[in-house]
Parts: sequence; C-alpha cells; structure tokens
Amino acid sequence: MSINCTSCLAKSIVLGVKYWIRRIAKSCNKNHFLKYGVGFSTILDNKIACPAFSSFVQGNQLELGIETLPNYRKRELATQTCIALIEYCLANQLEPVWSYGLGNKSSFKLALKISFVPILSRPYFELSV
Repeated sequence: MSINCTSCLAKSIVLGVKYWIRRIAKSCNKNHFLKYGVGFSTILDNKIACPAFSSFVQGNQLELGIETLPNYRKRELATQTCIALIEYCLANQLEPVWSYGLGNKSSFKLALKISFVPILSRPYFELSV
C-alpha cells in the first residue's frame, strides 16, 4: 500500500474535481480546484483505491472529501489517506474541517477515529431529483 502525493496527485485531483463538481459545487470548475485544492490517494493494484481531497478551501480552512472505491472498503484505507491529508493541512497552516450527512454513519465513525470532535450540527439538504 502506498499513500502518494507526488506521482498520483494528478489522478487524485481529477477524481476530486469530478466528485466536487458532481456533488458539491456545480458552479465551480476544474481550474478553481487546481488552484486551491489538494488531493492524496492510496494506490493498490496500480489503481486509485481511496482518494482524499479538498472539498473546499476557504480562508485557512480545508474541508476534507474522502471516497473509498467499493472493492477496497473495510481495509482502513480511508483512515490512512485522511491522515496524510490532515498532515498536509497542518504543515501548511490549514485547519482541516469535516462535515457529513447524518445518514453517513461510516463518515461519522471515521471522523471520530481520527480525532475530530462534533462542534456544530446544521441541517443537511439535498435536491430530490
């Protein structure tokens, strides 16, 4: 297993941009992500198994985005990949931020596991299409 920020960063950014545009900010574009974003990936079998990326960066805060591809779940990859992104944040004076939908219990458990603590609860809405 390798967690890589150099040779696989471009692949991680592409995956991050697709996720970011599709789910989070349809009005934002790839260039915005490339300018302000960052991504790390865990590579297994020469494939991206778990990308972690900035969902958004505002001021000195970076919200983490994480996805583990279905064939690679239940292997602690999200934990290790998020830790790499958090270490990047701390080394670059960025405050890592975590948010999740209430139905995403795995996200909540992972956040607690890597030392995030709940400080605020807000409504979470999604479009019904």
